[in-house]
Amino acid sequence: MNQKILKDRTKHFAIKVIGLTENLPQNHLCKHIKSESIRCSTSVAANY
Repeated sequence: MNQKILKDRTKHFAIKVIGLTENLPQNHLCKHIKSESIRCSTSVAANY
């Protein structure tokens, strides 16, 4: 797998996770899950 493919895959993964978290209910627990999920998924692309 070359660098461009992996870079694109990590970016698309982060975008999909952000889209998924938008559908979660608005309560205290889900706010925490949203922020952690977004933080973790975007760090994969950023650290690559």
